[in-house]
Amino acid sequence: MAKGDQKKKKEKPVPPDEALGVISAVRERILEERAERLKTGRHEEERAENRFAGLELLLGMEHYIIDHQYITEVIHLKSLTPLPCTPDYFAGIINVRGKIFAVISLKKFLNLPESGLTNDNLVILLRKDDIELGILVDEVIGNCFVYPDKLQIKIAAISGIQGSYITGVTEGGILVFNTRAFMEDDRIMIDESL
Repeated sequence: MAKGDQKKKKEKPVPPDEALGVISAVRERILEERAERLKTGRHEEERAENRFAGLELLLGMEHYIIDHQYITEVIHLKSLTPLPCTPDYFAGIINVRGKIFAVISLKKFLNLPESGLTNDNLVILLRKDDIELGILVDEVIGNCFVYPDKLQIKIAAISGIQGSYITGVTEGGILVFNTRAFMEDDRIMIDESL
């Protein structure tokens, strides 16, 4: 056969029933893939809804997580002015761009072993409604996500003051600090009339 004759030769047509079967199978496979992607996406959305962003920090030898919604800023401690006539957990006050913040030593507040203040200490500025204050921490580790439904809630070794400010422990053994309860505690309020 000559080359021209090969071009003229037509392929054998696929029977209509067989073509529809192939199209149906392809369509079904595409729909299954889409359904799986949607299901996986919905699962990720549900998982994202059941979590909150946190900041992992170091206090002494323990790792804690603070809910990001209360954090306004993290600053290096440069100077701290002592505040007389306040409980020992009030470390003092700081001036941040013309605004004065009371600073609480979270280690003293939680009755944790105290290590001396150094220039490496950081202050995390917190805000809840109209309450603003700073807390001293030793180190900021980084950002993370907390899944409350995966927290270990009952912890036998943590009790007393510290225990009332712990929401739970992550699978990695990090304590989740109850920032809301801390910010609502009357002991962190300074009576300015004194």
